[in-house]
Amino acid sequence: SAASDVYKRQALLNLGIAYMRSGDNENAKTYFNRVAELFPGTENEATAKSNLNSMSDTAADDTKTADDTQE
Repeated sequence: SAASDVYKRQALLNLGIAYMRSGDNENAKTYFNRVAELFPGTENEATAKSNLNSMSDTAADDTKTADDTQE
């Protein structure tokens, strides 16, 4: 039902957020990608994609910092 979809997509998104906050980016990406795949066009999809983008930006920043310290 539509109501159970709301709960499911929120639960999947919350799992992704919990993994992201605990530093487990691999599992976070898995859940954010599932939200985006299963619930396109929803606010939850937009939030999941935003979190994926911010994780990518952080990873790029970490890589840059590591490269800078090796010079």
